Amino acid sequence: DGIRDFLLSLVGSEMCIRDSVYHPLRTAWLRAADDLGARTVDGLGMLIHQAALQQETWLGERPDTAAMRVAAEAALTDR
Repeated sequence: DGIRDFLLSLVGSEMCIRDSVYHPLRTAWLRAADDLGARTVDGLGMLIHQAALQQETWLGERPDTAAMRVAAEAALTDR
């Protein structure tokens, strides 16, 4: 935990902390950064936007990423 503690000592409220993990959405890293006042971003957005770009490439239409987010969160809740 020495490295984690060191990294957390660098986190400030003016920062945005990102974790590429999407299950669980709120990782220990994001929870700790949130507790320190930093803005946090989970990895589900990256997964969704990569999937949307793939669908656009293959089908020629960009899907509704907000609807994809709702569906992904529901699917992760069921896991």
